[in-house]
Amino acid sequence: NDPGCPPILGDAQQLRQVIHNLVHLGATALKDMLPLKREQEAIELSREKLKAVIEESEEVRSRFKAGKLLGVFGDHRFEKREMVEVPEGPFIRGSKNGEEWERERPAREICLDTFWIGKNPVTNGEFKEFIEKKGYETEEFWLPEGWDFVREKNISEPGFWNDREYNGPNVPVVGVSWYEADAFCRWLRATTGENYRLPTEAEWEKAARGTEGRIWPWGDRFESDLCNSAESGLFELSAVGIFPKGNSPYGCLDMAGNVFEWCQDWFDEDYYNKSPEANPKGPEIGECRVMRGGGWFRVGDNCRCAYRYLDHPEASQLPQGVPPCQVSLTTFHFTTLPLTTPKKKGGEPGYG
Repeated sequence: NDPGCPPILGDAQQLRQVIHNLVHLGATALKDMLPLKREQEAIELSREKLKAVIEESEEVRSRFKAGKLLGVFGDHRFEKREMVEVPEGPFIRGSKNGEEWERERPAREICLDTFWIGKNPVTNGEFKEFIEKKGYETEEFWLPEGWDFVREKNISEPGFWNDREYNGPNVPVVGVSWYEADAFCRWLRATTGENYRLPTEAEWEKAARGTEGRIWPWGDRFESDLCNSAESGLFELSAVGIFPKGNSPYGCLDMAGNVFEWCQDWFDEDYYNKSPEANPKGPEIGECRVMRGGGWFRVGDNCRCAYRYLDHPEASQLPQGVPPCQVSLTTFHFTTLPLTTPKKKGGEPGYG
């Protein structure tokens, strides 16, 4: 207690970081043990401590390590499929004149009906069930052109399914084409009876920025420790949900950074100048589909809620010799309408 003596462990934040480092060390030691020798009590304790690190730590790298280790022991955060409600009403879509890309203009008020969207992007753990239930082998889950694509290319799993850098159970599934993302939603619809589909571009943007026209999900000032962009310093795929302070106003995780996300719409550079003001569904035809959210290899400006990107619906596999950081790895959220929403003939969702 001598005021002339410096504290041994420093302030409260330093003390927390020391505790978090000890959690990492203990969990790493447990991971390095043979699975049969890991005691269940130790596994459960490690899970709880690692989740606490993700929720409490101010250090991006510390949360990243905790997320990766949590994937080893079973990340129960995503065992239950959680949806968040986005109530009907207007929001500001796009960027103001003088801001950013021309394709994001004009900024205007758009009205959407109520919809629900997945709290988190689809993880490898969730997508695994689609593979195991013969999703790649069942034609009824695929659009005709998607079925032709996976048959011709002999695709039976995502592009990085066996790559240890990308196949953790609690990271977003990557290396999926738009057709695969769409097929997953159709399978989920057939399995559950719920009206699942990919979100429209407008729905994705509202779920990300809310009704206040936020530039990023958390607000109007970019902060490098709130999403996995190039500024975070991670430069690799991270577990879902390790940026809890970067959640959207509705509670959606990872709407900025980590990996780009597919949307339902065809892409049109000039669509904002001619789209309807209520429930826009995108152009009826096109060559590329819309992608949103940015990625770990992109700067924060490319992770803005209004940032629009595009790729061909077949895009998923890497050309030989091209490193992942130079392409647009993709994942997706999924959306459902209220169960009372009328469906098109044949049971197709209202936005198809």
